[in-house]
Amino acid sequence: MRVVLTAFLGLFLAAQWGAPAFAHENLLNFINSRQVTMPEGVRLAPASLTVSKNEMLCLALNDYWEARGESLRGRVAVAQVVLNRVKDPRFPNSICEVVSQNNSNGKACQFSWYCDGRSDVPTDKRAWRSSVLLAMSVLRRDSTVMDPTHGALWFHTKAVNPPWSRQMDRTGRIDNHIFYTDNRARQAPVLQTATRDLAGGSLVADLFADAGVKSSPAARQGLTGSK
Repeated sequence: MRVVLTAFLGLFLAAQWGAPAFAHENLLNFINSRQVTMPEGVRLAPASLTVSKNEMLCLALNDYWEARGESLRGRVAVAQVVLNRVKDPRFPNSICEVVSQNNSNGKACQFSWYCDGRSDVPTDKRAWRSSVLLAMSVLRRDSTVMDPTHGALWFHTKAVNPPWSRQMDRTGRIDNHIFYTDNRARQAPVLQTATRDLAGGSLVADLFADAGVKSSPAARQGLTGSK
């Protein structure tokens, strides 16, 4: 896994006091360059998602590089943090902008895989298929996947204890990540409409069935890898 710790402190400071620069145009150009494509055999029905195809691919890329070594529940949790930020006025209002958010010099991205200077082209076809299916499932108009983070906007690995976390409200721990929100986020209207929670990895096949594609044994077991 390429990322060990997202730039969590920078994320917190940017959300609270800064005016971050966005690199979403570069990310969209990368996607439009056809270096990132839909996996073979996966079809996206028109109007089946709540966002555009490019937005879905941005979420899939973040899962692939940030979370694919986690359990299904852990991967959905990281994806949900992105979606929670989209809904919070302190963050950008699109998935691609949230994923590529960085500081003014482009060297402290909120998700560090995006500005580590290495290629962002997915190389593991099976893992990329899994990431796309997960993103499609979470973003379907009729998705029944609930937010396992309970509204979290921030997270860090359990291996660290950043000072900013003491100013936050912890919402839970999933796999190697600890998730947080704050009072301002708790006061915002809850937009989550799903009715099914993810209790563990046993629902992978069901989750991918929501995307209209049968999951492979490898996807059901969870995927790991390194960039």
